Amino acid sequence: MSTKQGIELLIYRTGYKVKLQCDTSYSNPLPTFMWLYQENSCSPTDNKCRPKLDRWVPVPKTVQYTVPPGRQAMSSGITIPGSEPSSGAAFYQCVAKNTFGNDSFVTALYRYGMSFRSIGFSI
Repeated sequence: MSTKQGIELLIYRTGYKVKLQCDTSYSNPLPTFMWLYQENSCSPTDNKCRPKLDRWVPVPKTVQYTVPPGRQAMSSGITIPGSEPSSGAAFYQCVAKNTFGNDSFVTALYRYGMSFRSIGFSI
């Protein structure tokens, strides 16, 4: 894990599940959480790449939640299946909010493919 100018950067192999977690250290009243995402066509080394504010949409229905959306909690997480079509590269945003305000955190998830070559050995 590394950070790209305030955005957490994760790189995983295609086909593997990815778990993202969003925690609050203190909140009264407890916040509710919302998870959003948007596709990302940038390279992981492009430090100027940012999510577009008007392109956030709810995460796909194939994503599993640790806490159902709208339920108050101190943390929330999602599991993104390795087969998710948008899992090549995407930004994921966790938004925690209560009656006094909100805060958010963005993760840039990149996947890399698996290629296999046949290697022969002679003994």
